[in-house]
Parts: sequence; structure tokens; C-alpha cells
Amino acid sequence: MRSKEDKKTGRQGDKETEGPQARISAHGRLRVCASPLPVLVCLAMVACAAGCCPPPKQELPPAIHCYLSRPELRKVSRVMFIQLADENTYPDVAVEMTDSLFRAMQAKCAFHMDIVKRAEPDCQGLLLSGREKYTLAQIEQLKSTFDCDAVLFGSITTFEPYPQMQMGLYLCLVDLRTGKTVWGIDQMWDTREKVTEERIKRYFKEEIGDEYDPVKWRLGLRSPQAFEKFVAYETAQTLGKD
Repeated sequence: MRSKEDKKTGRQGDKETEGPQARISAHGRLRVCASPLPVLVCLAMVACAAGCCPPPKQELPPAIHCYLSRPELRKVSRVMFIQLADENTYPDVAVEMTDSLFRAMQAKCAFHMDIVKRAEPDCQGLLLSGREKYTLAQIEQLKSTFDCDAVLFGSITTFEPYPQMQMGLYLCLVDLRTGKTVWGIDQMWDTREKVTEERIKRYFKEEIGDEYDPVKWRLGLRSPQAFEKFVAYETAQTLGKD
């Protein structure tokens, strides 16, 4: 028999109790109402697998490490760049690398810079090689010889053109007014390392652009001149944003 409540509705079989995941009829039958969330998740996974979602961008580790006192660097406006010393048997590379560094660092507009060649008379007795530090007496001598705020000096510590390109570079920027090191690097680039190869590829793609065919990035692995420009670019990047 129907209860008074059922007689009022007249639809005992259709009466349902609502729930978050299912509806239960008055007869106890369970009607499953599937949530749309799992379906959407599955569709998203299928779309990504099909290539609709771009792959995450590969993050390369920091290119090179350096010492940098940014507050002190901001006080430097004019720098004399003393031609790099060569600790190997490739003097031409020291000259070429000096020029590549000069161009790359000037592009950063961090300060005005002039090159002082080692053969110039004013440089005789003032120049040091390798990682030697200037004494206070030499700093005073530099101040009286050159009209500048700081001097940049260093050397090519390693250079191997074949079979894989390698270069070691040491640079030190000293404020002549305080005698303090403002910026410096001591770094090795080795094309045998996969991460270096990836950085060269990115350099050619982002900095050289349409000037070269996409395959030409391999010049950075084989051409000393192209490799020097890449090293100079990464070195200049440590000075910060333009």
C-alpha cells in the first residue's frame, strides 16, 4: 500500500535522494553519476601526448660564474683594457680574443673602454701576466699613466683548437681609486661538454639569428674565431643587463 506521502506525489519509484557522487532511489537502487573531472584529466593527458601541449622549455644551468660587486661597478665609467697575456703558444689568439671581448663588453654599455696594447711604450714595466696582482705602487703608476677609473687585465690560460675546442680565460677589473677588484672571472670552456654545445647552439640561434643557416651553429665547435666570439659574449653577459 502507498503511504499518504506517496499518494500525494503519486511517483514512489521516481523519488530520489541526492548525493555528491550518486543518486539513491526509494527502492535502494544506486544510480552512479560520474564526475566530469576524471574525464577532463584524461582528455588533457591525451592532448599532451598528441602534441597539443608544448614541451617544457629546457633550462640550462648558469653559463659561467664570476665575481661581481655591482655597487662598485656602477661607479666605474672609464676602463683601460690591457691586452690579454698569452700563457700558451698562441699569441694571435690573445690579440683576437682581446678584440672580441672589447666588442662584446662595449655592447653591454656598462662603461667606456679603450684597449692598451702591450707593445705601447706607456705599458712597459706596468704589465703583469697571468693571475698576478698589481701592487699599490703599480696602481699609483697606472693612475698617473692612464686617465681612467679602472684597469681590466688578464690572460688566456688554456687554448686547444683541436680536436675539440677549449679555452681558459682569466680576467680581473680593478678600481684604481680604491684598489678593489670590481669584477672578475676564471673560467674554462670545453666543447666536449654537452652543456657547452647546447649554449653554443642557443647563442647562434638567439644572437646570430638569420645571418647564419641553422646548421651553422656547429661553426662554434670548429672555428676558433666563432668560438672566441661565443666566449666573449658569455663573458660580457656576466656584467648584467644592458
